[in-house]
Amino acid sequence: MQLDENEYPAYFGRYISLADSSKSLVDELKHSFSADIDFLQSIGEEKKDHSYGEGKWTIGEVMQHLIDVELVMAHRAFRISRKDETPLPGFDHNNYAVVADVSQKPLANLCEELKTVRDVTNLHFAHLNDEEMKRMGTASNNPISVRALGYIIVGHIKHHINILKEHYL
Repeated sequence: MQLDENEYPAYFGRYISLADSSKSLVDELKHSFSADIDFLQSIGEEKKDHSYGEGKWTIGEVMQHLIDVELVMAHRAFRISRKDETPLPGFDHNNYAVVADVSQKPLANLCEELKTVRDVTNLHFAHLNDEEMKRMGTASNNPISVRALGYIIVGHIKHHINILKEHYL
């Protein structure tokens, strides 16, 4: 499904471009995640605290970031799909990372948490019709559609997996 450029801020194009737009959003959320979670689960626990540079997140922190961002984006999609016209605030993912203590969370637990979050995301998107998918709202002072948020969720994980493969593993 091709998104119109007015459905999302240009910044998010880098994530949306990583999703397979030849598939329905519901299929892409389900099927792309299978490969994504398989890769994430293949990372050994001994690598959880690895970072590729000074001031860069550890693998555990990247995993928590994936969970946090999906929760925020799915929440935005839920509210907009329900015709909530309240402008939704932005969030500082760096501040979230600073306060999210992953030291006591094994990678396996982070993967389980991400899978649970995706299950809820999938349930919500699976029951949206075309009109609800195209519904527009405001997040971080920018117009955005429900379906764009779904493709951002898909592409965001792919973006970070690419970074993990390139710089961490």
